[in-house]
Amino acid sequence: MAADLEAVNERITAIEETIAGIVAEHELGEIVTSLPGIGTTLAAEFLAHAGTLTTYPSAAALAAHAELAPISRDSGHRQGHQIRPHRYHRGLRRVFSMSSFTALTHCPRSRAYYDKKRAEGKTHRQATAALSRQRLNVLWACPLPAQTIKISRGGAVRTRVETPLAEDQQTGRKSCLG
Repeated sequence: MAADLEAVNERITAIEETIAGIVAEHELGEIVTSLPGIGTTLAAEFLAHAGTLTTYPSAAALAAHAELAPISRDSGHRQGHQIRPHRYHRGLRRVFSMSSFTALTHCPRSRAYYDKKRAEGKTHRQATAALSRQRLNVLWACPLPAQTIKISRGGAVRTRVETPLAEDQQTGRKSCLG
């Protein structure tokens, strides 16, 4: 029985190494894993669910697909009525929720943003949802490999220009956070 467990552990390790290799080879792998709280497993999940960011026309579209943007139900005199969408990608929602929970303990910027939202009177769920949306916006704003973002009147447009990731002075990791 112990030999069987060791064999299973070896297979799990081999699969994790394969996943890490695939994420590293993906064009967005380095950018996605540079966000604090997203390791190779969550990065692989995100890349499997979202593919490339060119699938979505804007950060708002990606947020809506991940249920991180409320739907407005205003009518007549009733304003400010927003509901949670019923159709969304639960896998994408899970990636951003799990990475937000991890970032709360390991990233001071995420903790500060969460604490700010709690000080504004938001509940824990509202504050973590806001943090997830903020992290999605940061991920969207990160330049894609060999691309940069130019702002025009019609919104953000991605163009082909080489843009390297900045290196974090404390950890030595490359990050889009600068």
